[in-house]
Amino acid sequence: MFLTLVAPWLSTACSHDSNFGPKLYDKVRVRLLSSVRCAKGKVALQRILITTEGDELVASTPSHQGSGNLLSMVAGNGLTLLPPDVDGEVGEVIDAFWFR
Repeated sequence: MFLTLVAPWLSTACSHDSNFGPKLYDKVRVRLLSSVRCAKGKVALQRILITTEGDELVASTPSHQGSGNLLSMVAGNGLTLLPPDVDGEVGEVIDAFWFR
């Protein structure tokens, strides 16, 4: 919610220039190295670790995604962006937020 509503509003309110930053994240396309399951009726914003493999961005889930698991929050550098009721399968290319 913060990334989709508050961050863009803050950028606009602070006269952010899209060419010169600073930016909180980039929206990128990544190839999944592990599957991502979506809760029924909800957008899948799961923590992922984005790295490069050759000239492509790839993403894996660092560990358990439970709300109390801080390790996956610290080990990750992005979030999946899957529409409601859509699972991400290994090898599939999806949208993601990549934190900078």
